[in-house]
Amino acid sequence: MKIIFVWATIATITTSVHGQGCSSAPSITTTDCDVVVSVPASRHVKFTRNDEFSGTCIACTGDCPPGLAERGTQATSDGPCTICSNADTLTLSPDTPQCSGARSVSLFDLEDTVMTNEASIAEMKREVERLAEDLDESLEETLQTQGKQLQNISEFIKEQKTATDKELESLEMNLGKEIESTTKAIMECQADGKVLGNESCVQPPTTRIAFGTAAAEDCQTADDDGKVLYDKKRKALYLCNAEEKSWVGFSPAKLGSSEVNPASSCKAILEAKESTGSHLYWLLIDKKPALRYCDMFKGVSTGNGETKDESANSCAEIQAHYGTLEEKGSLKWINNKQIKCSLKLGVPITHGDGSSLTFAAVSCQDALDNYKIKTGVYYIQITGGAVQRGCTINANVATEIPLGKTAGEAAPGCKEIKAFDTDAKNGYYFLTVSKTTVQLFCDMEYKVGSTVTPAILLYAFHKDQASSNEWMITYNNVIGVGKNHGQQWTRGRGSYLLPIKYWPLFSGKTMYMTSQRTGTMIVRGFQMSAPQYKLNWASISGPSTSGLNYHKGYPLSAYDRDNDVWGSNCANYARTFGWYRSCCNLCMTTNPSGSWGRGPAMWPSDWSYRYSQYLEFRIVL
Repeated sequence: MKIIFVWATIATITTSVHGQGCSSAPSITTTDCDVVVSVPASRHVKFTRNDEFSGTCIACTGDCPPGLAERGTQATSDGPCTICSNADTLTLSPDTPQCSGARSVSLFDLEDTVMTNEASIAEMKREVERLAEDLDESLEETLQTQGKQLQNISEFIKEQKTATDKELESLEMNLGKEIESTTKAIMECQADGKVLGNESCVQPPTTRIAFGTAAAEDCQTADDDGKVLYDKKRKALYLCNAEEKSWVGFSPAKLGSSEVNPASSCKAILEAKESTGSHLYWLLIDKKPALRYCDMFKGVSTGNGETKDESANSCAEIQAHYGTLEEKGSLKWINNKQIKCSLKLGVPITHGDGSSLTFAAVSCQDALDNYKIKTGVYYIQITGGAVQRGCTINANVATEIPLGKTAGEAAPGCKEIKAFDTDAKNGYYFLTVSKTTVQLFCDMEYKVGSTVTPAILLYAFHKDQASSNEWMITYNNVIGVGKNHGQQWTRGRGSYLLPIKYWPLFSGKTMYMTSQRTGTMIVRGFQMSAPQYKLNWASISGPSTSGLNYHKGYPLSAYDRDNDVWGSNCANYARTFGWYRSCCNLCMTTNPSGSWGRGPAMWPSDWSYRYSQYLEFRIVL
C-alpha cells in the first residue's frame, strides 16, 4: 500500500479547550484510519491518502486547527484532540482510544519513512533508466542481426540468379546447336529432293500428293506405316497409312479450315460448332479435299460451276463465292446447264441462250454468237429482269423485236408478235403506232381470205348485243372512252369500240370492214384527223363501194351531236354514232326487216344498208 504523508511544523497552539492546552505527546488514534500517528505537542501532521483509500486522517495536539472547524467540527474535550475524517465525518474522542489493527508510528519514524520512500523512488527511477538503456542496447543488437540476415538473403538470391542465367545460356547454346544440326540435315535432304524423316532423308509428299495422298511408293510397305512427312507447300503433316497405302493429313486447325482437315459437309461444320460464318471451307468432294462455299444460314454448299455435279445457281454466285470469272468469259455449269459467264468492269455477266428467265440472253446477237440460235422468241436481259423478245436471224446478224408485253416493250404491230410467238392469244398488247405507244386489242385469229393476218380491232357489233340503246353513246364518250375498251373481247360476239381519238394514228394504213352479209371491204390509205374526225381514204375495193362512198369525207356524229346534212339528226334516228351525209348507207344499224330506224331492236347493218349478223372494222398492222 502506497502512502503519501504531507506534514508541516506550525506554531504552538496556546488556546486550549476548557483552559487546558496540548502540552504532552499523547497517542492519538482513529478507528477509521489505516495508520495511527503519534506526534509530539506543538506538532500538526496531515495524513493524506491517495485514491486507493476512502478518506483523509488528520491528527494533532492541543486545539483542533482552524481547518477542522472549516469542515464543521470543533474539539470540546479536555483530553487529547483526536480526530478522524472519513467521507466528511468527524469524530471526537475525549480519552485515549485503542485502535485495534492499527499500527503506531512516531514523527521521526514518519520522517525516516518519507526519506526511505524518496530513496526508493530515486532508486526506482535509476532502475527505469537502466532498463531503458538495456532495452535500447537489445533493440540495436536485434536490428543489426536482422540486417545481416537480409543481406545474406540478398546475396543468396544473386547467387541463384547467376546460376539460372548460366543454365539458360547453356540451354540456348545447346538448342542453337540442335537447330543448326537439324537445319543442316534438312538442307542436305532437300539437296537430294527429299525431306528429313525420323532418322534419315525420305521421299517427300510434294506436288505428287493429290489432296493428301502421296505417291504409292512412298507409303507402301509395313516399314513405312506411321511415317510422318511434312509438306512445305501445304504446311501440313502427313501420316502414312500402309494398310491403305496412302498419306493421311492431320492438323489441329478447325474442321474445314485447311486442306488436311476437310469436313464432310457444311452441316458437319455447323454440328461441330466450328463455323466461322459463310465463306469458303475445305470439304471432301469425291473423297478429295476441295474448296467450296458454305452458306451457314442454310448449312449447304454451292458449287463452283466447273462440272455438272458442281453446278452453281448463277454466274454472279460463282464470282461472289469463288472469284473465278474472267473478262473474256468461259463456260460454267449453271443449274445443270453449260452457260457462258464473264466479268465486265467487275460485274458478272450471264451470257444465257435465252431459253428461260434463268438463262436470259444478253441480247439476240449475243445468243447468236454463243449458241447459234434461230429466229424465234427468247428471254432477253433488261434492267431489273428479263422480257421476251423476238429474234430475227439473217445470216450472222440478229434483230430484236419487242413483243408488246409492256409499254417499254411495245411491238411494231400484231403481225410481228404473231410471227415470233405462234401461241400469242387474242388480247391487248402495247404497240407503237405513228411513234405513239398505245395499248390495243390484237385479233390474232383474223384472216384475209384464207391467210391468218393478225389485226387491230377498231369496231365490232354482233346481233347478240342488238338493242335500241346498245350504241346510244355520247359524242365525247365515242371519242374519249369507246365501248368495252380495256375489257376482253370474245371473238364472234359482243360489242367493242376503240376510242375514236386513237383512229387518226392509223392514217395511211389499210382498214378492213367485214360484214357477215356482204363480205369485206378493203379501205386503203385510211385517213382521219381531229377535231371533226372525218372519214376518208385513198381507195376502196370490195363487193359494193357505192354505199360506202356516200359517207366519204363526212364528220363524226352522235345522238347528242348532229354533224350530218340532213334536216334532222341521223345519229339520233339510227340510235348510233356514225359518219352521216343525209341518211344513210353506212348507218351501222337497222332491223331484221331492213327498215332503217324502225323497230325496237337495232341490228348490225353494213354499207349497203342491209341487216347482218355482225359488222367489224380492223387495221392490219
